Amino acid sequence: FYSPTVLNINPLDDDIYVLDDTIIYRIKPLFNRIEIVLGKPYFCSSNQNLTILHNPIDFTFDSYGDLYVLETSRTKQSFIRVLKSNGIIETISGYSQVPIIKQFQIDKDNIFSKPSSIIAHPDGTILLANSGSKEIFKIKMISSYDDEQKNLNIFSPETNEIYLFNRMGQHHTTIDALTDYIYNFTYDSPQNAYARLDSITHRSGKSVAIKYDYAMKINDIYLPSGNKLK
Repeated sequence: FYSPTVLNINPLDDDIYVLDDTIIYRIKPLFNRIEIVLGKPYFCSSNQNLTILHNPIDFTFDSYGDLYVLETSRTKQSFIRVLKSNGIIETISGYSQVPIIKQFQIDKDNIFSKPSSIIAHPDGTILLANSGSKEIFKIKMISSYDDEQKNLNIFSPETNEIYLFNRMGQHHTTIDALTDYIYNFTYDSPQNAYARLDSITHRSGKSVAIKYDYAMKINDIYLPSGNKLK
């Protein structure tokens, strides 16, 4: 090793992982073997399929064995990437083209002004220590997939609501993260991606029904009062 700074153990296999300069190594004690997980040694040829790390600062594992790496680019822009247990690597927070996680409406420059450490919390969030602002931030996924219910759950930090979509892409439920269920949306054909919205029901039990004509255009809207809109 050149300059090892961070050690972690993968909870899935108990292998030891070491951050050494710009490389994360995996040590397999049972097999007396060391391999590169992320990063590229200077002596490797340019055509080798290795993911380059940008000034890595820290890394951590979650309970699923996903590896999160805190990095800083040459322009001092910091970000977090995750190496999934299935081998897919994604940028999940910071300066990416499509940042997919964030919990608070806080300036990113403030959050990542001088990040020093990250750790995965058992509730699925990432805790980030920022020595620049002397604060600890909790970063939460905006979207997640519920494999059991086959739902895509999208969290809105602006409204503190969770929007549930089924496998056909239909928005079927809106949930308040604090008070639970708000609205339920039903469709005339839940198994059809081209299904039409049939009704919207509030948690109070009041609902709005939508009727269509033969051309599939909205013909009538029935309000909770019983009145009909054309």
